[in-house]
Amino acid sequence: MKRLSLISCPGSQPHEGRILELAAWMGVPTRQVTIGDRPAIDQLVRELGDSECLAISTETLTFLRELSAPDVLLDCIENKCAKLLVFSVCRSQHRQDTIDWLTNGAVTGLTSPEARHVFQMPVGGRRFSRSFAGQSFSLQRPVAVATFDLRNADSGGIDEILLADDRPVFLRMERGTCELFLLALAQLPDIGERVSQSRGVEDYYDQLVPLLILLRHCFGDMCWHGPENTARLIIDDPLLNETYGFLDYSALQRSMRSAGYGASIAFIPWNYWRTSKEKAASIFHQGSNLSVCVHGCDHTNMEFGDVDPGSLQWKAETALRRMDRHRSRTGLAFDSVMVFPQGRFSTSAMLALRTNGYLAAVNTTCFPTNAGAEPLTIADLLRPAITKFHGFPLFPRRYPRRLIDFAFDVFLGKPVLLVQHHEDFRDGYRRLEEFVNRLHELEPELAWRGLSCQLMQSCMMRSLSERSTEVRFFTRHFQFTNRHSTGTLLTFSKEEPDASAISGVLVDGTSVPFALENGLLTFEHQADAGQVIDVKILDTPRLPTPTTKPLTRAVGVPVRRALSEFRDNTLVRYPRLLAAATALATRMKVTGKYDRKERS
Repeated sequence: MKRLSLISCPGSQPHEGRILELAAWMGVPTRQVTIGDRPAIDQLVRELGDSECLAISTETLTFLRELSAPDVLLDCIENKCAKLLVFSVCRSQHRQDTIDWLTNGAVTGLTSPEARHVFQMPVGGRRFSRSFAGQSFSLQRPVAVATFDLRNADSGGIDEILLADDRPVFLRMERGTCELFLLALAQLPDIGERVSQSRGVEDYYDQLVPLLILLRHCFGDMCWHGPENTARLIIDDPLLNETYGFLDYSALQRSMRSAGYGASIAFIPWNYWRTSKEKAASIFHQGSNLSVCVHGCDHTNMEFGDVDPGSLQWKAETALRRMDRHRSRTGLAFDSVMVFPQGRFSTSAMLALRTNGYLAAVNTTCFPTNAGAEPLTIADLLRPAITKFHGFPLFPRRYPRRLIDFAFDVFLGKPVLLVQHHEDFRDGYRRLEEFVNRLHELEPELAWRGLSCQLMQSCMMRSLSERSTEVRFFTRHFQFTNRHSTGTLLTFSKEEPDASAISGVLVDGTSVPFALENGLLTFEHQADAGQVIDVKILDTPRLPTPTTKPLTRAVGVPVRRALSEFRDNTLVRYPRLLAAATALATRMKVTGKYDRKERS
């Protein structure tokens, strides 16, 4: 059995187990072996198989070296161990001579920990780092990390996978038949640690990225991975006219064809009566790869940050009803995917979307507004979608700024979702096109499908055996293609926190047995080669929530929309007037206060 075994000794640091926690979260079988005497070493040597992957700290390796007979440990590493990770954590007391001995002098030891600012992944390490190759990142605050001393920096046989300020912290070399990895860390990642809007998963790249690279390299399809990489640009707010602010639909279409990307317009449902059939046909012509999704209801301040079930039910219902009217008037289909105004939503809003049949939500922030909501952890953000809020999927999106963040998404198999507003096209589409080109360099096979299509097909999968695969999906309507050349037993799973909410599962329209345990819904299906499988999760009928129509909307919404469009089409061209108007609106409390990073 291929697995990751953590070798520890009496007195090992408890935090070493975090490596196994991350590996298990990524789908890798794990075990921990504690060795305290010579017979235990002999037992480990006898048990080692050809596919065994070991992880061991420099402290434990030093202990085992002193405990075992001369050359026994080295012979085991060179001839019986397939892959070995030797890691050092800054706060530990490491032994320099152990690393020298292990690498036969190629790596002489570790430097003392120093503050490091920029981490780089050399292009030469691409076969390990994949989409990360050639990327770099910096953290909000420098971290103290040791680096490796190489006897001859230009000598062959050593692959540098991660550098810190141009000094190696993650290396790969061969020792006999063993593939040896050396890793220096400031600390091991705790995937259960809470994240926040001020400190997201990006602040843990130095801890996560090297271990993710190692797991994917060593275990391949046994790790959770996506079947393909997809992408979509989402542009918030505009009307469906020839132009809106700095957005020109004809120029956008030319840019999309030139750079090879697709876009969705986050359309405010209140504007359903303002699009003509002729305008829709001219903008959304056949082959344009342009579509529409739902952006709030009236697009008022804190619209879905509310916690009142009745009010949220009315907004969710009304938004879909308006989009249906828009479709009837214009013939323009839409994706039942919600983008929250100003990025604000409550956990109650997620339930309202679920009960009204939305497919998913896409948002720039993943943190709900209501106090007491279940906190997000590092582990949550390693998945394509967050489903802990009533089992309804929330897919994160990003502004096209740091390429490393999108490399992270590509590596983990997440949909690559970008966000822009009309003012981002003040100087045209060149910067966006350049960013899209860089995305294509990260992943040449990036597919720019329609928003519903890619979210409905978004999943993680891992190989359980030659003809058995587990598939973890996120949307209640899900489609999966068995890309295996033979029949495959598929075990489907989806996170569902509330077991009572599920009444049934349909596969290709036929009811199938399922299990619900520990917040996970599972069922099996024997799929033929190339078969496309359609899955629907049926909710238990709920008592209808009395809808509560917001009292202030009749007058407030038309005024707000008119002012917003005056800002977007006129004031935006005069920065001083725009700044003065924004300040006045803020003082009058007629607009939401939000950070530009979260604007949606």
